[in-house]
Amino acid sequence: MLSELHGISITRYLLLILFLCACNPLKTQRGKIDDYKKVNIISSTGDTIRDNSYEIYISKSDTSRKMLRYYWENGQLQAESYFQNGKKVGKWSTYFDNGALASEGNFVGDEKNGEFRVYHNNGKLSVIEHYTNGIKSNDWHFYDTLGKEIKVEHYKK
Repeated sequence: MLSELHGISITRYLLLILFLCACNPLKTQRGKIDDYKKVNIISSTGDTIRDNSYEIYISKSDTSRKMLRYYWENGQLQAESYFQNGKKVGKWSTYFDNGALASEGNFVGDEKNGEFRVYHNNGKLSVIEHYTNGIKSNDWHFYDTLGKEIKVEHYKK
């Protein structure tokens, strides 16, 4: 549905992006959750926004580092992501509503870089992708739901 993105209303999503765009540069790579503190989101009226579908964390040792976690309606983690100046950076992971890993990969300056892995909802590998500065590169391997390789595509850098 156009009015929602991964179960989050477009308005809330835009508020989150605006908040993250105002962040200072990320000076180090992501840390453990213990290195972050959860922050409240304040509306334009000064009220705390209470929404269990996402959480924002700021590094305890470096307030320029931001982490965002989205949750499924059942409480399972849906995605964990990191930002620098409102751009995607570091390891990004997504999960199915049963808690199984759905995808993982690395962003640099808002672009996919390196290997990305996508999984079927049964936990078997679906695709191994490669990117160089956001552009498809190298061999991409595709697998069926049983884990058998079914296709390879090659992309030039």
